[in-house]
This record gives sequence, C-alpha cells and structure tokens, in this order.
Amino acid sequence: MRNTGVLGVMAAFLVAGCFNPHIVDAGFQCDPSDPHPCPDGYFCRDYGAGSFLCTTSYVPAAGSPDLAMSSGGGGGGGGGGTSGDGDLAMPAGPADMATLPPDLTPPPNNCTPTSLLINEVRTGSSASAKEEWVEIYNPCGNAITLTGKLVYRSDTNTSATDTSTLATITSASIPAGGYFLIANSGYTGTANISPFDSTSVGVADGGGGVGLRDSGGTLLTSMGWGTAKNTFQQGTAAAAEGTNQSIARKPNGTDTHHDNLDFKSSTPTPGAAN
Repeated sequence: MRNTGVLGVMAAFLVAGCFNPHIVDAGFQCDPSDPHPCPDGYFCRDYGAGSFLCTTSYVPAAGSPDLAMSSGGGGGGGGGGTSGDGDLAMPAGPADMATLPPDLTPPPNNCTPTSLLINEVRTGSSASAKEEWVEIYNPCGNAITLTGKLVYRSDTNTSATDTSTLATITSASIPAGGYFLIANSGYTGTANISPFDSTSVGVADGGGGVGLRDSGGTLLTSMGWGTAKNTFQQGTAAAAEGTNQSIARKPNGTDTHHDNLDFKSSTPTPGAAN
C-alpha cells in the first residue's frame, strides 16, 4: 500500500505539468512586441486574424510582417528555456491548440523585388582588395526580375544620401531560391555575376553599408557592417568580416532586421547557401 501511494504521488506530479515537452512547431502563441517572442530558433509569425505563433519557418507568409526571431543566450519568449536533456521548455501562458494553422514551410510563390535579401557580402581578401562582392538571395518560390542599382555608404556617412553606386542592374532574373552576385574586378569565383560599374571604387573593410534599390530608387534591402554609422544597417551593424572570410546571413536567408544577429563572419559561399 505504501509503494502504491508513492507511485500515485509521482503520477500526480507528472500530470501536474512538471515536465519539459518538445516545442510543437506553430503550436504556441507569441507576442511580436516582445524582444524575444519565441524560444531560440523559432520565429514569431502572423498567421492571420491577429494570431501570432512560434514557427521554425524563417519565410513569412505572403503579406505577413517579417517579425523577430529570438537570439541566443536567453530562454526565449514567454519565459521558455532549455532543460538538462535538451528539450525546450513550454512558454508561459496557454496556447490555443484547438486549430493549428497550415505548415508554412513551402516558400511563398507570389513575391516581388521587395522580398529580395542581401544575403552575403565580401569586402576584400588577402589576395586582392577588390575581391569584393554582394550576393542577392531570392527566398521565394517564384523567379523575380530585378532592375535597379546596388549602392554604398561609407562608415562616415550619416546622411540619407548614397556615397556611390557600385553597380547598375538593367534586368536580372533571379530564380526561385536562387542567387545573384554583383562583384568587383578582383572576384575569382565561378558564380554568374553582374560586374561593379567601372567608376566604382569599391567598399571599405572596416565599416560601411550596401543597399539594393529598384529602378524608382526605393530601397529593397540593405545591411551595414563594422563601424557603419549610415542609415543602411538594420539595428546594430554586423561585425566586420574576418581574414579571408565574408559577412553572411546564418542561417541562410534569416532576416530579423538586426544585422548583428543575422550576419556572421563565415567561409565565403558566393552563389550558394551560407
């Protein structure tokens, strides 16, 4: 009888919720205004009708806002954390589990140039200061035609005026899930490229920013690194690249609008996933 009582207490303890289940993708609500709305590796996405849920998909649904992903080190949104066995803790607060939204893994297939991302930047190498390039990534399920220009702002530029135009793009079709490379004369890779304009002087290693504009001048995507003080960086600028490395979004295509979180110094992968 005494043993049965102990087992009964243990069973009640478990049923009461003192355990640490795996997070269910898109199964938990989140607050997009929270700096860390979801556990590490999850994004707070709008599934419609004001229902924000944590999901591992970094590609938002068409028309949905591109919201933050929790950064490393913290426990994640809603007081979540990690247990000793590696399972993620359930966020505090109930989640509506009655109806789960559809899986957002497939990328949207009705994107426009506003969905393009500056995905990787190289500011030079030990072999050549002009081994510089900027990689544009299409995260969508349809091809996107780009007409516009790649522009640069130096780290001392605090105005809303571009320092220079690196390249003029007359028309480029970027395939679904594909890459488009814009490179200076020192580029030694094999990926298909659009060259820097002959009048371009390139970019600085220590700090600066690049932006992609459409033919009407609208800024489509931008980022900044190092000592950048211009308006191209999103949030805090990314760290400058290490020797013979690049500045790359990791995971590939991630965009939380915080360059210091999205970009890492990495082995260069021009025209391919980071």
